[in-house]
Amino acid sequence: MECQRCLTGKEAKYRVYTDLIDMKVCEACADEARRLGIAVEVLDREKKKQRNGLRQLLFPLEHAAGKLHRFTHSCHQKAQRMLGDVHSSQ
Repeated sequence: MECQRCLTGKEAKYRVYTDLIDMKVCEACADEARRLGIAVEVLDREKKKQRNGLRQLLFPLEHAAGKLHRFTHSCHQKAQRMLGDVHSSQ
């Protein structure tokens, strides 16, 4: 991704943000932002945070899906037994 501030084609390696600004910028623009007292993050850290956040979100979903699968399998087995009982009593 290219720098969204200077538009020189340099690679954006940093995120610069305030309440009103959220931009991906190159190293030179990130240095200027630091001099101005604006928050700067390395983009790799942001990507890692997003991956970790996604992992934390997916784990409970995977756990719930496993429980749902076991429950559905159990219901299917009970239904088969009930149908077997109905057919054998006729």
